[in-house]
Order: sequence, then C-alpha cells, then structure tokens
Amino acid sequence: MKHMVLLLLGMSLLSAGCSPVQTHGDDTPVASTNAEQETTIPLSFEEVKVEQQVTLLDRGIIKQVVKQEHLDTAKLFAFLKANEDPNRLFGGIQIGDVLYEFGDVGALPYVDKLEIQKSSLFQKSVIEVKGLCGANCPFRYYITIEEAKPSILLFLNEPVADIADLDQDGVEEIVTSYGSPGVFETRIYTWRDNRIVSANLNKLAKARSVWYTRPLFQVQSGIDSAIKTYRYTSKGLSLVTER
Repeated sequence: MKHMVLLLLGMSLLSAGCSPVQTHGDDTPVASTNAEQETTIPLSFEEVKVEQQVTLLDRGIIKQVVKQEHLDTAKLFAFLKANEDPNRLFGGIQIGDVLYEFGDVGALPYVDKLEIQKSSLFQKSVIEVKGLCGANCPFRYYITIEEAKPSILLFLNEPVADIADLDQDGVEEIVTSYGSPGVFETRIYTWRDNRIVSANLNKLAKARSVWYTRPLFQVQSGIDSAIKTYRYTSKGLSLVTER
C-alpha cells in the first residue's frame, strides 16, 4: 500500500513537471496594445443617405433667375419661384432643353455669397454649389452629371471647417463643426466601401464638445474636464496631448 501511494505521488509530480507552463513571455505586445486602446478612440461610420433629389423643373414656376453659371454642358442657376417666399432661392440645372431643380440654395439677401463652380470630391468630378440663408444657415451641394443626368452626391447644411486628406490615405475627409463657444459638435465625412459615410465625433468620444483646428481635434468631455488633443488616423482619433 505504501509503495502504491509513493508510486501515485511520483506519477503526479512527473505529470505536473511535464505539463506546459503558461507564461506571458514578453509583455511588450500586450502593454503596447493596451496603451494604444487607451490613447485611441475608434471611429465607427454610418452611411450617409441623401434625401434631397434632383427633379424636373416646370419653366412656368420660375419667377426670376438671379444668378447663373455655364459649366461645360450644363447651366447652373439660382432662381425665385412664383407664389413662394420672395427671398427663398432655389437651385436649378439646365442640360440641353431639360430643366431640373435640386432644392434650397440660400436667401436673396445673401445672393452675393452664392458660389457655383466645378470641383472634385472623393476622386469624382462634381459641381459644388454653396449658399447661405443666414449667418448659421449654410447650404452645400456636390452634384454629379452622368449621361446628361444630374444627381446629388452629397448635401450638407452644416458649416464645413475643412476638406483635406487627414490620414494621408489618398481620400479626403470633410470636417463639419458648429456650435457655440465651449460646445461644438463635429463630424467627419469620407468615402469608404464605395459610399459616403460619416462619424459623429461627440458621440463616439462621449464628449460635451469637440472642435477642430487643422489638423487636430480638441475633445472635452465636461465643462471642467481636461482638454485632449487628437489626430485623425486610419485607426481613429489618436491622442497627441492632454492639458
């Protein structure tokens, strides 16, 4: 019996000695990953749905054309409608003999601020239309024309702070930022997976205020919270400084 106990004990010790020992080895990768998670805010993007549509325009409702630009095969114009607010400007497009309209582009008192020009966005040729209906009431359209038919690629009614390739991936980002001193809401629009997407930085950073000073983002979670400075990268917002 005694020999049996010793035999079992020996087998147990031998088994323990042969079992693989779990070690963490070099902790650097784990520490690096944790540090990266603590200093990077991952961003999730949602597809942008363009609600504004280009529709056929009845020439009879045009009261007055107040501005127009000829761009290649299209004529873009701003006009007033009969039986509408006399200061409300609408956008129109003429291609050949066909007229289209695409929505509000500003107000008559701000007609001198209305800009219509050729541009590019997300590596596409577009017509950019920018107008105002007030100090904090912008309109911005990016319109494409394919096979003689116009469509709205993107519409924004938020102040645009910047258009730049922030993460150096060859595709530009649009940064919109608006609000009052100390409380700003900021979004990023970009092109991914063959569609336009956007991210609300306030929501994702759980911040009271996010404001943009090219090329950095200032994030403050509360009134008395520290202000953290981030840079936009392919992985999200990466912490630069904290004060």
